[in-house]
Amino acid sequence: MAASAAHRAARAEARQDRSHGRGTVRALPGARAHRDLMGPGTRRRPSSPLLRSALGRPAAPMRILLWAAAAVAVTAVALVASCVAGNAETARLAPARTATMSAAAAGPHDLLQGAASTAAAASDLTQAVSAIQDRGDTVGWYLCTTDGTVISAHNEDTAYYAASAIKGPYVLSVLSDGGSGAPGALSGSVASAIVDSDNNSYYRVKSAFGTDRINEWLEAAGSAETLDEDVGSYVDLTPRQLAGLWVQAYPYIQAQDAEGDTFAASVFSEPANSVIPSLEGVTASWSKPGWIAVESESSTVNAGVVERGDTAYVIAVMTDDGDDFERLDRVVVALDAIGRLAVTEATGQVAVTEAG
Repeated sequence: MAASAAHRAARAEARQDRSHGRGTVRALPGARAHRDLMGPGTRRRPSSPLLRSALGRPAAPMRILLWAAAAVAVTAVALVASCVAGNAETARLAPARTATMSAAAAGPHDLLQGAASTAAAASDLTQAVSAIQDRGDTVGWYLCTTDGTVISAHNEDTAYYAASAIKGPYVLSVLSDGGSGAPGALSGSVASAIVDSDNNSYYRVKSAFGTDRINEWLEAAGSAETLDEDVGSYVDLTPRQLAGLWVQAYPYIQAQDAEGDTFAASVFSEPANSVIPSLEGVTASWSKPGWIAVESESSTVNAGVVERGDTAYVIAVMTDDGDDFERLDRVVVALDAIGRLAVTEATGQVAVTEAG
């Protein structure tokens, strides 16, 4: 099934009805030159070589619940702050919600006591969202554990044009299929499709290995759309669905991490225009952004797996603000900061700051 024509038409009409004020925002540290849709460009590299470490034991159920409960508190802080500020645009974040797993799972911890340490991250998130909404655009995200347990979500069931972000799950679906023989002689094309987001390389790989497995993943993620081998075949996805593709890829990612410096780990460690490898304290990452800004489509997307020692989570952030990584990156960084504040790597416990 092709991407929803009706949905795309509605998005195009909405874009015509709104006036974009294309101002500038402060770029995140690290230089990046934006690439044209098809052409080459300069990629931002992490400031130091990426360290890869094998994942340890999976997070215990209580640890996961504590993580999610802390995220509930963080979002609550953000919403309270927006109300106090009286900022109408920031208040539009109000529908944002986190997992409804019982906050009682945090046991004796009083999550509200963590407000002092999480307020800055919550403020960064509301400001990042407002920077997109102020232009008449929308943003959605889905942050979850590697088994798919939701941590934080906003507009998670709103469909966005995935653009080249689909290349990541597609390549992983092929590489994880032991019977495909991938990458074989097409290792260069596989690498270029991810590292440089080269469309021609992606088409060669898709033509060689087909789309059966990725379509199984799309169906499992709840998408009614499918990819075919046609060069122009892309999909609309919701943040929940895009994150779901990475959740399905995680067993393969985990196996690759355990092996060490593999071809796949190297390819996905530094994709063009992804801020994820540069997030604070990251020991390994797998990600693939996508972007487009033409009359018929407009979106900027980033998704993948963030790893720190023995912890990992999946993130998917999507906006209909076309080819604008400066604003998208601010949302990614803010969400990651919330995850880091919610869990301490050393003990796996919720980091709670005593009030007063």
